[in-house]
Amino acid sequence: PQGQPPETHECSICHRTFPTGQALGGHKRCHYDGGSSGVTQTGVEQEVESPLPAK
Repeated sequence: PQGQPPETHECSICHRTFPTGQALGGHKRCHYDGGSSGVTQTGVEQEVESPLPAK
C-alpha cells in the first residue's frame, strides 16, 4: 500500500536490516553456522582450531 514505509526485517544479533525475511534468514546463518566472522549468537569469538600440540 502506498504511503506506508517499506517493511524491513532486523537481525536481532547485529541489528542489520533486510528487505525480506528470506534475506534476513540467509544473513543469520553467518551467526550460527560458523560464518567467516567467527562470531556466535552471544557475539563472543571462540577458538575453533584444535589446540597447539603439547611439548
